[in-house]
Amino acid sequence: MPSGLPIAIRKAEESDLSFVIASWSDSLLGHSPEIRAWLGKEDTELSRELARGYRRKIAAVLPESETWVTSHRSEPAILYGFVVTGRGRTTTEKIVHYLFVKESFRHLGLARGLLEAAGAGSSSSIITTHWTRACEAYDDHRPGFLLYRPSLFRACHWRRHHETDSAQRSEIA
Repeated sequence: MPSGLPIAIRKAEESDLSFVIASWSDSLLGHSPEIRAWLGKEDTELSRELARGYRRKIAAVLPESETWVTSHRSEPAILYGFVVTGRGRTTTEKIVHYLFVKESFRHLGLARGLLEAAGAGSSSSIITTHWTRACEAYDDHRPGFLLYRPSLFRACHWRRHHETDSAQRSEIA
């Protein structure tokens, strides 16, 4: 990341999570080839309902994930991007659920800085639970570096959802 930019990378705070959830959902729905092909180009009730449902899934995964954001150094509420990671099967394995940088701040090293802050920057490969056009482009340059494992996100969401249901049933009993 160029040292002259007034940019900081830090762990996300509660006040940052609405940006993370909205940007992740909007970006995914706009950039996932499969989702775009399925929904088409129009903004429909179906696409809005899908966005609402996906935002709920993202919100459910965040508490057991580690989230880093990049922001303006002197105005931390101005956010440029984020990375959400999860634990892998080993202590050295990182799962990147999603990485996002605002379009006008791309190609400045922010994504690399976020990955380094999250501990995934020096990996020989990265496991990702979401696949976008940016992943496809990156995979063209470094085939095999990104390992796509969507089931790890579903498992993470499922585990969190069922833990919440169990806790609620215990409170009722």
